[in-house]
Amino acid sequence: MGNKSSPSPRPRLVIIGGSFAGMEAYKALHKFFDIKVIDAKDFFEETPAMHYFYTGQIPHERLSVPYEHSIIKDSFIHGKAIELQSDAVIIQTIDGFKTIEFDFCLIATGATYPSDMKPNFELKTLDDHRIKIKAIQETVLNATSVLVRGAGVVGVEVAAELATRGKNVVLACHGGQILPRFAPKVQRRAKPCLDAAGVKIVDSDNTLLSTEDFDLLYDCTGNIFPTEDNILNKNFPEYRDEKGRVRVNEFFQICDEDYKPIEHIFALGDCCITIANEEKNTLIYKRLPKSCRII
Repeated sequence: MGNKSSPSPRPRLVIIGGSFAGMEAYKALHKFFDIKVIDAKDFFEETPAMHYFYTGQIPHERLSVPYEHSIIKDSFIHGKAIELQSDAVIIQTIDGFKTIEFDFCLIATGATYPSDMKPNFELKTLDDHRIKIKAIQETVLNATSVLVRGAGVVGVEVAAELATRGKNVVLACHGGQILPRFAPKVQRRAKPCLDAAGVKIVDSDNTLLSTEDFDLLYDCTGNIFPTEDNILNKNFPEYRDEKGRVRVNEFFQICDEDYKPIEHIFALGDCCITIANEEKNTLIYKRLPKSCRII
C-alpha cells in the first residue's frame, strides 16, 4: 500500500454568540468546520420564556444551562468580542485579551432589551446572572400594577402572562395597536385573549402614563444593539446601520451600504438586518419551546 496523504484540515469557523442562531449554526456545521464559539456569558438561556421564571412558575435551571454542559462544550470560549478583523476576532476574557483567527466568521451576537430582563453584552457568569435575576423576580412577584410598553409578540405575551398571575396590567402601544407587524387576523384573535386576561390596552401616543403610578415597568419596545462598542466599528463601520444592526444580503454575508458583501463573514439572528427586514421571533410552544432541547 502506498503512502496516503493526510486529509486537509477543516476550515476554521468562529461563531460569535452562542444563543439560538449560534447554537443552530453549530449543530448544522460542526461536522464540516473546526468551530470555536465565543460568548460573553458562560451559559445558554431560554430568554423568551423568562417570564415563567419571573412569575415564579419554574426555576431558572429549566431555562438555562452552562455551555460547559452543552453540545458546544469542547468548542466554547468565554469572552466578549471587542473587535472584528478580516481574519481574526479580538476577545476580552477574565484573563485578558486573546486573538482568535478564522477562515470564516459568523456573527450571532443577538440583541438585548430596554428593560433589564435579558442578558446584556457584558462579560458575565451564570452565578452572577442568577443573583441579578433573582432580585428582578422578587420585584415582579411583589408588584401589583405593571406597565408594559410595546405590543409586539414579547409585550403581548408578557402582558397576558402577568395579568393571569393576578397583576393589574396596562399595555401601552403605538396607536393602541397590538402586534403591528402581524396580519390583521392575528391581531383580531389576540385582542380577545388579552381582554379575557384583564389586560388594559391604551394608546401610548394619546395617553399620559407615569411610571410612578406603577410598581413595575416592563419595557418591550424593541431590541437594542451595541453602537459605541460594536465589534464592526474599527474595521467595518459601513457594514452596520445606525442602530448597530449588521447589514446582510440574501446569503447572510455582511454588506456595506451598497450591499457589497464580504464573502467569508456572515451574520444570523437578531443582530442582523436583511434587505426585506423580516420579523425574527422565537415561537413558544406549551410551557417550554422545543428549541430548548438543542442543548
